[in-house]
Amino acid sequence: MQSLYQGRPASLRALPGQVPITFMDTFEELEDWHPFAYTSGTSYPGSPSYSVSTFKELCKLCIILHDVLDRMYCEGREKRGTENLVTDLKSLETRLQTWMTDLPEHLNIDLRNGEAPKNLPPPHVFSLQ
Repeated sequence: MQSLYQGRPASLRALPGQVPITFMDTFEELEDWHPFAYTSGTSYPGSPSYSVSTFKELCKLCIILHDVLDRMYCEGREKRGTENLVTDLKSLETRLQTWMTDLPEHLNIDLRNGEAPKNLPPPHVFSLQ
């Protein structure tokens, strides 16, 4: 988002031979998270921060979003033909759906039933949705 504000490319490019998205230090993953602002209202019991897994999934999502920008909004896309664009669109949709279904349970927030989860996750987890 910061890249968009500054007019820079908002993506992470997946290059061959790149370092995998793995973390050796996961100390912050289960660190307790409590809100710092607006604490005068209802009490929030806190929750694990899930900062490492959230960042890891955000990196994966940014790679997919880069491909969306690169394939759907690039210059000269009209020269590629409708069939190629439709194929790319279906592939990107499949990747996004796979990413969503593969989210770890603690990062997957399902609000389709109209009810909020009993233990709301931290705001940065909502950013993945």
